[in-house]
Amino acid sequence: MVAGLVRPDGPSGWRVAGRAPLVRVNAQLRIHLPEGEDYETVAGLILDRLKRIPRTGESLTIGGAMITVTGVSDRALEEVK
Repeated sequence: MVAGLVRPDGPSGWRVAGRAPLVRVNAQLRIHLPEGEDYETVAGLILDRLKRIPRTGESLTIGGAMITVTGVSDRALEEVK
């Protein structure tokens, strides 16, 4: 487990810090979020797809995973579910 960066959220959900490395998240959660040359983290992937910082509550599907933004700051994506 990525200590503190990925934690259970109910029976079938997870809270994931934006700074969590995709390689570790994919391995731990057995999912297939795409990895890229321009990003290494969950936040990087989402920012690459959207080309902007998303709003809290915004959802998107990437690699078969439904991702909902649960925390943002003025300059960063902090957490997703």
